[in-house]
Amino acid sequence: GGGGMAGQAGGIRTCAILSLSMLVSASSLLEGHAAANRRSLVKPRACLCQVNFDWIESSVKKGLTDIKQRFSTPHASQADAGGSEGSASDAVERSISVRATAEECFQVATAFEDYPKWARATSSVKVESRTVNNLGRRVVMTMGMFGRTVSSTFEYEYQRPTKMCWHAVAGSIKELEGSYHFIETSKQETKVIYKLRVEPGFPLPAVIKQATSRAVCWAALNELKHYIELPSTQAMLRGRRSKEDVLGSRWQDIVVECSTG
Repeated sequence: GGGGMAGQAGGIRTCAILSLSMLVSASSLLEGHAAANRRSLVKPRACLCQVNFDWIESSVKKGLTDIKQRFSTPHASQADAGGSEGSASDAVERSISVRATAEECFQVATAFEDYPKWARATSSVKVESRTVNNLGRRVVMTMGMFGRTVSSTFEYEYQRPTKMCWHAVAGSIKELEGSYHFIETSKQETKVIYKLRVEPGFPLPAVIKQATSRAVCWAALNELKHYIELPSTQAMLRGRRSKEDVLGSRWQDIVVECSTG
């Protein structure tokens, strides 16, 4: 009836308003990140992140145009709006070059308790269980996404030191799959590839979902790069390498002594 159609139209327009808010949040995230970087440029190597403001502007314009077209008629439906059903086509992928080895990148990316130090969207982390190699298997994170604060539980799998992947098993987000790939391009240079597919579980136009996911990828990669390349992080990683070298040489001495004894 007319009342039902009016209610549907009202709900769709509400979704459009929320979607605009999500898009602005994504842009604000990047702009705030860029402003922080500009303030840190007075310090050598403080951060090499560069935000593509042309991309932000084009994404905002595209989002506004798409919303105007999709919600201009009272018969627009959730499917027309990009729906809430996720697919492989919703996945986004970004990459960045980091001055570090693949093993160093892997160590930082798997040190979940340190995430709140460098991942601005992450407010708290709890590792509930670990693998036999002491890597986090089940991890609970509270973070900002799609203009909300969400808490989700993720399960992780690893191929050290080249890959880590995860998926949501409980919490606020309906579906989330992600991965880091670490590909060494030289002795002290690694290409980090971040793949992400998110299905928030509430109606959201595809263009807004894509723009927000891209913003999340962009911020995560740049923040990871910044943290890994900090002198303090490099010193910590060098300290770990020194301890591993000492332990490795001691173990080798024991093996040699046992084999010759």
